[in-house]
Amino acid sequence: MQFGIRLLNERRLRINKQDLTLLYKILHAYVIDNALITITDAINARLQWQIEIKYHDAFRFTTQRIVFVVAFAYFLEHHSLISRNIIANLIGLETDPLKGAHLDLEDYLQGILNLASELVRYAVNAFVAGDNKKPFQIADFVTLIDTNFRLLNLKNDVLRRRYDVLKYDVQKAEQMVFDLTVRGFKRP
Repeated sequence: MQFGIRLLNERRLRINKQDLTLLYKILHAYVIDNALITITDAINARLQWQIEIKYHDAFRFTTQRIVFVVAFAYFLEHHSLISRNIIANLIGLETDPLKGAHLDLEDYLQGILNLASELVRYAVNAFVAGDNKKPFQIADFVTLIDTNFRLLNLKNDVLRRRYDVLKYDVQKAEQMVFDLTVRGFKRP
């Protein structure tokens, strides 16, 4: 009888741990979403748009990293590129500079270029983990990003130099696809 009670208690304890883990994950996602919105609301409340333009460079790197993280998560879930408007809405920024704290086009493009570099590294790790289709998908996606960036008239600045890195990332992705094809892995 005592063994049955202990077993029942262990099952109840296990279920509670699973429930707590699930609730923790939900709470964690909620806190992260609200933290981003709270931070951008605080920036909007304390800085008028004229001041925000003055201090835009102070937030530039952080904004680019946020764009990269959101775009990477979106790619993993939807296998496509997220638009600037969707990212701006997700993190509580505007796309119009006259409306306050905004997501600058250059920051968005820098974040997307960071995404392409990280995806090439992710493709290698995905193949090592046993996902044979992911490198082909990522190579196609990075090539699509490169094709779209070629349409832009980039001047000789930071964005142009970062775009030059994208060219090398495309070469790495193409080399990986070639190596996999030579080894007998088929394109999905």
